[in-house]
Order: sequence, then C-alpha cells, then structure tokens
Amino acid sequence: MAEQIKKQRIDTGQAGDASTGDNLYEGGTKLNQNLDALYNTFGDIRLFDEQEYGVGLQKLHATSYYQKYPIEYYTSGPVEIGTMHDIDTTDNPLTATLPNGKQGEMVVFRDSIGSWDINPLIVAPQQGESINGSSNAVEFENIYSKVIFTCVNDEVGSVEWTYKIEPISGDYSVPVNSTIEVTNVISQTMNLFNKDLYNGVKLMIYSSDLDGNNKSISELLMLVDDDGIITDEYSIIEKGNRPYSVEWTLSGNNVIANIFTTLSRITFTVKVIETIKVES
Repeated sequence: MAEQIKKQRIDTGQAGDASTGDNLYEGGTKLNQNLDALYNTFGDIRLFDEQEYGVGLQKLHATSYYQKYPIEYYTSGPVEIGTMHDIDTTDNPLTATLPNGKQGEMVVFRDSIGSWDINPLIVAPQQGESINGSSNAVEFENIYSKVIFTCVNDEVGSVEWTYKIEPISGDYSVPVNSTIEVTNVISQTMNLFNKDLYNGVKLMIYSSDLDGNNKSISELLMLVDDDGIITDEYSIIEKGNRPYSVEWTLSGNNVIANIFTTLSRITFTVKVIETIKVES
C-alpha cells in the first residue's frame, strides 16, 4: 500500500545548463509519486497495487473519498491527519489511533453498512494527548453514523481532540428560521412550509418589543393535517406581557402564521428545530 507523501517538485535546473536539475528519471518518479498520492487520497486506495499502480482503475472523486483500508493499516500505526475512513466491524472490533493533533485538523470515521453495533469502532488518542480531556479510548456503536474528530488544542502537553456524531441519512433541514417586524397598524403573514413536507414540526418562538420591556420565548408542537393545524404550546417564559398573538392556519398548501400585536412595533422570530415525516 502506498504511503501518503509530502508534495515534491521537479527541479528544472538552471536555464541553459543541462547538468543541473533532476534528470528525466528523477523528475518522472517525483511526478508519479505525486499523482499516486493524489489518487490514493481522492480515489479508492484498494485499487492501487505496487505492480499496476491503479492505472486504468482509480478515479478521482471531487467530494473526496472514504477509504476502506484493511485492518493491517490500523494496527500498523496512527491514521493520517485529514483522512476519512469507512469502517466495517462486522467480523471484529477495530481500534484506530488518532494522529498527533494539529489545531483545526480533522479525522472522520463512518459506518455505511450498519456494523458498529455488532463490534464497536474504538478510537484512541496518542500517548500524552486526549479526547474530550480524557486519555482513554472511546467506543462507538452508533450504526449508520459519522464521527468527526477535530483537534481543538495543539499545545505541547495539552493536545486535545473532540468529536461529534452525525447520522449519515435523514432530513435535518431547517425549513424556517425567520424574523419579521409587526406593528399594531396591520397584521403580518409569515409563510412557513408546504403542508405535504411534514406530518409534524417543533418550533421555537421568540418575540420582543423595541424597548425589551415585553418579551416571550416558547416551544410549540404542530400537527399538520389536511383539515387544519393543531398546536400545543409549552415551556413559555415571559417578561412583562406577551408581545404578540398568532393564528396558525393553512393557505392553500402552505402553513402560515398570521401575527398580531397591540404594541407599536415588535419583532417575531420562528425557528423549526425538529421535523417528522412518515411516508404513506
């Protein structure tokens, strides 16, 4: 398996002096090594071998590539910084050691076949470094997930990695995160989303007058139905009086909010924080 290398440049020598610079063989070797490193980063390294070098097989992937290394790669030393790994633990647990941390750099692992609950992925820091402040390894059993490690401190003796876990599928869009101004002269209408997109949503609502004397924040569950909108508001916190009143309704296929106020001017903010859609 080809090791990743640092960038090399061909020494073209001095103009008019054929005795300087790399010869044809040396220059060609550097060029091939650079190309191998490129294809082994943005292509499938499993298609590379020391005889054919992936010629006619490897392709570059513009979105980069999650490598599927054999287990020997992980037992031979730490993974390389900035790499992405698709880990299959169907047969055995696998321990991956993080590289020496460099602040802001990342390493990503994912489970694309749902095997981590059979045997875990174990990620360990190097000696003298930590994951979330601990020198212990961390086990992951979250199937169909992606674990993103980021180095947040690279001071000598205090190197620390942190991580977050994300699912590799699902709808995590935020259909609404909007703020409008409302006056007591006329109500305002806010378009939220098409009713056919979701069966239910969870919203956060914040409103304030311009002086900050009247504020409120709350959460609201919304059931979206062809016959109308059903809501349940909870976790209500208010300072002074609630600045607004609101009517949740349908306008054609769109869920809308009609906002009213008796104050001279307020801001009204809605953010959808969770959604659910059950396919019929």
